[in-house]
Amino acid sequence: KLTREEMRSAMHARMAQCKQDRDRCRAAMKERFEAAWKRADTDGDGMLSKAEAEQGMPRLARHFDQVDTDRDGRITLAEMDAARARQPHPRRMPKPDTAPPAQPQG
Repeated sequence: KLTREEMRSAMHARMAQCKQDRDRCRAAMKERFEAAWKRADTDGDGMLSKAEAEQGMPRLARHFDQVDTDRDGRITLAEMDAARARQPHPRRMPKPDTAPPAQPQG
């Protein structure tokens, strides 16, 4: 069993590693995403139907209609890239020359 503290510690260790080698971290994240995409793409056509997304990538399925911009009922990797460009993730690592936002004191 993992405790909440063990999970938190592992997350902080991974974040520290990512700060040291951003390119390696991004490559690992891309590799994990591509592996998840491949597992979810059960018919092997390179695209995800809503049913495939619901089964294999439920977080993506919640945003399926926003990502499927051509409304063909399938999401392509190109649509995923465009969606990422439109909606930068708030947890994405800041660019090296960007300071993190100040934390409120409390």
